[in-house]
Amino acid sequence: MADRATNYAYSRTEKPEIAWDDKEAKEVLMFSLVIDVLTLLAAVVPESQGRRVQ
Repeated sequence: MADRATNYAYSRTEKPEIAWDDKEAKEVLMFSLVIDVLTLLAAVVPESQGRRVQ
């Protein structure tokens, strides 16, 4: 699982070091986190892969 995760440091307790006033930087961070969640979900619940979350 760890080999498929993004580069986000989940062991850190502080906020990610991004330019919080930069919309694109926030979108990239959120996209990375969503990809990690979907990857984890697919590993835990294989039949969820490819389904759209509503």
